[in-house]
Amino acid sequence: MYGLSERTSERAMGGSSFGGIATLCAALRHPHVWGSSLVESPSLWIGEESFLNDIAQHTGPLPSRMFIGMGGKEFSGVRPPALVQQFPTADATVEGYAVTLADIMLDKGLPRSHLQVIVEAEASHTESAWASRLPAALKHVCAPWWLRVLEDRHAHLMTTVPKRLRPGCPGVLLVNRARSDTLGECEHLQLVAGFNMDWETKLPDIALQPTSWRLSQLTAPGETVPAQHAEPSDDWWVASFDVPADAYEMHLALSGTNSDSPDSEREWDNNAGSNFYLPLAPALPPPSLFAARLLGADGASADGAEAQAPLTAAMQKAQEALSADHQALANRNSSRTFFSIPETLLAGAPAVLYVNKKRTCFHDQPNVKLHHGWNGWDSKMLDGGAALADFKPTSLWRDEGTDWWAAHLNVPESASEMNFAFTNGDWLWDSNNGYNYTATVMSMSGAAAGPVARPRQIEHVQELPHGAGTMHILQLAKRDPSDPGYTKQGRWVDERTVRVWTPAGWSPDADRAPPGGWPVLYLSDGQNKFEDFLAHQGVSWSVGYQSSDLVTSGALPPFLVVGVDSAGPMRSLNYLPYAPGTGAGGFRGDAERWPGGGVAQYMKRVTEEIMPLVQQRFHAAQDPESTAFGGGSFGGVCALYAAIHYPHMFGSILAESPSFWIAEGRFLGDMAAHRGQLPARIFLGCGTREYSATRDHERLDVDALLLHYCCEAARILEEKGCRPGQGRLRFHVEPEAGHHEGAWKWRFSGAMQYLFSHLWDLQPRPNK
Repeated sequence: MYGLSERTSERAMGGSSFGGIATLCAALRHPHVWGSSLVESPSLWIGEESFLNDIAQHTGPLPSRMFIGMGGKEFSGVRPPALVQQFPTADATVEGYAVTLADIMLDKGLPRSHLQVIVEAEASHTESAWASRLPAALKHVCAPWWLRVLEDRHAHLMTTVPKRLRPGCPGVLLVNRARSDTLGECEHLQLVAGFNMDWETKLPDIALQPTSWRLSQLTAPGETVPAQHAEPSDDWWVASFDVPADAYEMHLALSGTNSDSPDSEREWDNNAGSNFYLPLAPALPPPSLFAARLLGADGASADGAEAQAPLTAAMQKAQEALSADHQALANRNSSRTFFSIPETLLAGAPAVLYVNKKRTCFHDQPNVKLHHGWNGWDSKMLDGGAALADFKPTSLWRDEGTDWWAAHLNVPESASEMNFAFTNGDWLWDSNNGYNYTATVMSMSGAAAGPVARPRQIEHVQELPHGAGTMHILQLAKRDPSDPGYTKQGRWVDERTVRVWTPAGWSPDADRAPPGGWPVLYLSDGQNKFEDFLAHQGVSWSVGYQSSDLVTSGALPPFLVVGVDSAGPMRSLNYLPYAPGTGAGGFRGDAERWPGGGVAQYMKRVTEEIMPLVQQRFHAAQDPESTAFGGGSFGGVCALYAAIHYPHMFGSILAESPSFWIAEGRFLGDMAAHRGQLPARIFLGCGTREYSATRDHERLDVDALLLHYCCEAARILEEKGCRPGQGRLRFHVEPEAGHHEGAWKWRFSGAMQYLFSHLWDLQPRPNK
């Protein structure tokens, strides 16, 4: 239930008084279960001291570490004076038991450094005495628990406990001074750190404290220090701090001096000026206001007013969203053209739709209006015509690229989706090239039940050998109109086929999955990823075969690949935040009427329907550190959209030749406007002949423009904190490569080794 360590050295047993005797019994009878013993005031007087003789005559192994605590007034401190006078030597006798026990342990080969005995002259046989000695006892008994950390990280400059810090929780930083090129001779070390982009939350400087932890001191009797650890390579210093609840990443540098004077000249170890970067684990989700169902005494659902309580709470939640800090929400959505409050509309509740006027075709117009309807422009809900609402200026922050206007709405109780377009009330329209925009509406009862995953249903599964693993082709069932995700537009845009490649050794048995689940890469355009005969240009990425090679060669630990097939003609609608247009200068006239603007709904389906399906059926990981998302061309834009809006779900992003030309480079503006978290690792690839290599004519000017777009994207990512020096960004420009699956296939293996090699830190290599 709690993931008990399988290492004997990481398990200890303790007790006091009779519990101390039980601990010693466990040490004698189960030495391979308990690596350490914490023995407080053991009642060694039992059986007229025969238990001490039993220990002395024991010939088997014993735990590798022991703490023995005893007081100088074990008897007199808890007995009436008359009884103390009757047995004046009792305290000395009991204290002698502890000394005798320690001598026996030493005679049996327990190293003196692995045995600690504390006898407190004034302490008695009480819980308070044992509590006062507990910190010292734990420090001694639990010392081997650092062994795995020191073994795994001996060659590293630093590590943390827990391995991934968590928002709102305490953390510990361990720094190996011996591994620093600049601080090795410094007598005083300091941690200089902050959280989130631009060190948004700064920690006060913290002095690191030296420790005595050495592999040689922590190794159990009979064990030897591995050869790679025999060198004097461990000199660990430690600092503790609290991680802010709203943190998503930590940035830090180390400084050192040879004096504790504040004026002393500092030496720095700051990763060659890039500072060090630590991604944090996802925050623990707060209990949902709507997660609990109200139950009657018999366990049945409550009736009457009580049954309405969750719905009332849902309405209250919607009202709270409307009164929340809208500026903070606008900052979070700075890369979007529009967003709503609440972020998922609730049927029967009020809402506000914000639009950034500067990022629309209405930037120079005095008016913007919202033309909207519900449930696929259902005529029964239009009341004689689509509704028209005015956007009004707001007091939210404005700058050269930001001007938020707001329209207030009342969502009908029967609504399941909102359909809308923008207009100036006259001749100018933004209707997403006639496809309009769509926003999901959640029913009030669904909100009362809390956010739940709705895995897509499977109609048929086909399994085929593929490389060293297996290909599972999932045909998804058509949605029922009662499905919360059902829309009239869905028949054209919904995903129908998902391809899941599993490596050799994968099992449907959840118990055989690695801790935390199987690492997984999700890819758009799944039909182009595995087999040449399926790819639209006759060449695929060969993802399954290349992944087989990466796993079988030991380059990467086993992982899953999930390819989500595109919706064919609606591919651009699903993958792009807006219609692509023809590009600067009109070099892509063929795309003039292609749709866009559906990427938010596509990513919602991926994260709320496809990912839960894969997690349930294939035991895929949910931790962002073990989850990646990628694609090429329009899929590359979609991948970077995921980087901006879903960094809490995808820790790695693979973006191949993103089509930054769409809307004349507008998506680069979205990236530049983003404020906040980004994934821990991003691979961005492109070629120098992105246009000409796939055409029967050359356009060197377009090739240069597309390369410039990619270089600008890399610059923006680096400016936003994804620095190559921290291992967060790899920008690969391949000379003479074009915009096609063959180029992305060639770069896939190197990209995956960059994105997933850190997984060896989460699960040990087979030979360890």
